[in-house]
Amino acid sequence: SAPNVWEQVLALRPAMRLTVQPDLLPPADFIRVMAVCAEALACAFEDPVLYSKGLADLLGSMAVQEARQHLSWLEDGLASLNPGVSGSCTRVPERARVQRVLADWPALTASLRGTLAALWEAL
Repeated sequence: SAPNVWEQVLALRPAMRLTVQPDLLPPADFIRVMAVCAEALACAFEDPVLYSKGLADLLGSMAVQEARQHLSWLEDGLASLNPGVSGSCTRVPERARVQRVLADWPALTASLRGTLAALWEAL
C-alpha cells in the first residue's frame, strides 16, 4: 500500500525543528575558516610550512571557536536525526569538492530552511 503522507510529514518533524533553529545559520566567518582549513589540508603534504602558516593564522581566533561550536551543534543535530549512522569519515574529500560545498553552503542552508518553513506553514 502507498505510504501515508501524514506519517511521512510527522517523521520529518525533527528535521524541520532542526532547520528552523537560529544556530543552523553559520557564524559570519565560517566559510572563510573552513576554506583556510581545506586549503591547509590540501597543502599539508605538498608544503608543510604553508600548512603551518595557514593554521597558525587561525589559532586562537574567535572565528575558529565559533566555527567549531557551529560544527559541533550541527553534528549533534544531524546525529539526532540518524541515531544509527556514524559520523566518522574514512577519507579526506577532494579539494575541488570541498570548495564547491563551501561556496554553495549559504544557498543550500537557505534553501533547506525555506523549503521546510513552507512545508511547516502548509501543515
